[in-house]
Amino acid sequence: MTVALEQRRHDTVIDRIVEWKAETAARAIKIVLPDRPSVGLPDGISLQPGLLTVSFASEQQLLERLFLLARLLATEPQMLSSVSVPR
Repeated sequence: MTVALEQRRHDTVIDRIVEWKAETAARAIKIVLPDRPSVGLPDGISLQPGLLTVSFASEQQLLERLFLLARLLATEPQMLSSVSVPR
């Protein structure tokens, strides 16, 4: 095996280790979701033409709010069409 191939293999292994560490860290954050889906945008989220704003106090709160927004848009995709981007 050439030095270049071995270096490439080594870099690939290191990249995978870094990815696994990031995935493991992400799994450690617990997301608390309400029992019932909320009506309208979740607290701390503002949606205007061309602008999405998310206010949060912690990583956990950010992930919770983004998850709730994704769930809302998956169940009510028409909400996006009501917010048109200016051209």
